[in-house]
Parts: sequence; C-alpha cells; structure tokens
Amino acid sequence: MQKHRHFGQNNLIERLRKAVPFDYIFIAGLDVDHYRFGPGFSIDTDLPPAFVKAYMGDNLPQVDPLIAGGRRGAERRHARDAQAGRERH
Repeated sequence: MQKHRHFGQNNLIERLRKAVPFDYIFIAGLDVDHYRFGPGFSIDTDLPPAFVKAYMGDNLPQVDPLIAGGRRGAERRHARDAQAGRERH
C-alpha cells in the first residue's frame, strides 16, 4: 500500500462533507477504501500533493497539536481499557 494516497471523489467523504462542511481532509490510520484501521495504513487526503510532501518532509506530524491531542486521547483510552480489563478479572 502506498504511504500517501491522494483521492478525488469518494462517497464516504462526500457524505461527511454534507454533515460537516470542510475544504480538505487528511485521514491517517484508516483505509478508506476497505474501512479498516490501524497504524500501518496509509494517509489518505485530498490536500494538494505538494502540501503533503512539505508537511511530511518538514516532519510536522511530530509537532502538530491536533495529532498530539489524538495520541494523548488514544493513550488515555488504552490505559482506561486496560484498567477495566484488570478490574473484571
């Protein structure tokens, strides 16, 4: 699978745009075509390819506050799930 995929028209994305209008979308960890998720999947976006190349080339995901917040939320969710699993046993 390609590391970065640019898509144009996508039915799922168009349905999301109808619910919440937005100009561009950047999806990481989700295989839009097959509806699977995980860290090994590519980044899907309709952002201009030159923007994505510069964003990734400058290593901006490491300092992006939206990505950092998502990571912290995932870490808290995993910790909470692990704690809940220990309490059940």
